[in-house]
Amino acid sequence: LNMSKHFNVIFGKQEEVIVMNKTVNIENKFLLTFTEASRYFGIGENKLRNMASLEQNPDWLLYNGSRQLIKRVRLEEILLKSETI
Repeated sequence: LNMSKHFNVIFGKQEEVIVMNKTVNIENKFLLTFTEASRYFGIGENKLRNMASLEQNPDWLLYNGSRQLIKRVRLEEILLKSETI
């Protein structure tokens, strides 16, 4: 097992990410990939990508080079105020 990479491990409904011998619960992560956000929020990955493409420079996305990461708390705030997505 190469611990220098990220591995997603799902235990029931709780997902943990193992990084360099450290385990981080997905609900404790600040930034999520689209796959992690899809599992966390129960929204399809394509729907999340579509939401990101509809807004110009959404404040719930962070770019690490060309990689898009989702600010978990900010998207959570937006979804709590929304009635439809």
